[in-house]
Amino acid sequence: MAESWKCFEAFFALREEIDSFMKIKNKEVLQLTDFTFLCNLAFLTDVTDHLNALNLKLRDRKQVITQKYDSVKSFKVKRTFWEKQLTAGNLVHCSTLNSLGKVEPECLKEYADIISNLHKQFDVLFKDFKAFEPHFQLFFHTICCGN
Repeated sequence: MAESWKCFEAFFALREEIDSFMKIKNKEVLQLTDFTFLCNLAFLTDVTDHLNALNLKLRDRKQVITQKYDSVKSFKVKRTFWEKQLTAGNLVHCSTLNSLGKVEPECLKEYADIISNLHKQFDVLFKDFKAFEPHFQLFFHTICCGN
């Protein structure tokens, strides 16, 4: 069964066909030809893809809590990197957005701000993880270095 988050990818990939179909039905959807809307949709698709990758790691029952915490910390580091890349106009980690070609600098600034806000939301959502960090380090060192 396909994951529901894949709907963004499927819709984006079929946007031209959907536009043609809607025109045939005399129900034009202006957003499908609005470049700013398409950029926003592409960015949403990319962010959702990255969030889903993290979600799959966090749902993996084979991972212990310290591995899950490492996944969250890693995602936060990547988020900082993506924010800087977007600000610089580098779309290497936003493949759907990159497929549209040139994106307006104002949009890239807005997307970088959204990624920055995501970081703040992560701090709130995962504050319990942060509180247990000293315990995780003790656990890691005990397993890694202990007998």
